[in-house]
Amino acid sequence: MTRSFVTSDEMVGVSAQLKKLVLLVGSVNKVCSLLNLANEHSGHKRLYPNRLHAILSDKQYQAVNSGTADAVMEALSNIIF
Repeated sequence: MTRSFVTSDEMVGVSAQLKKLVLLVGSVNKVCSLLNLANEHSGHKRLYPNRLHAILSDKQYQAVNSGTADAVMEALSNIIF
């Protein structure tokens, strides 16, 4: 499983979408629940708030594994906001 740095172009876009969702629903925990509902039938693993915190981090050395990145991106593509 590969890792993506949160400062990569792709992950910066994902982070921006997550930040918008956090502002809309009020917390990372609620966003996490929403993403898990969006991925309920996709076969992706369950997401946890600490993984979203990693994506939302601005730390240059922070990375997430490809499974998490794929699950978040698919869930975001299934949510209209």
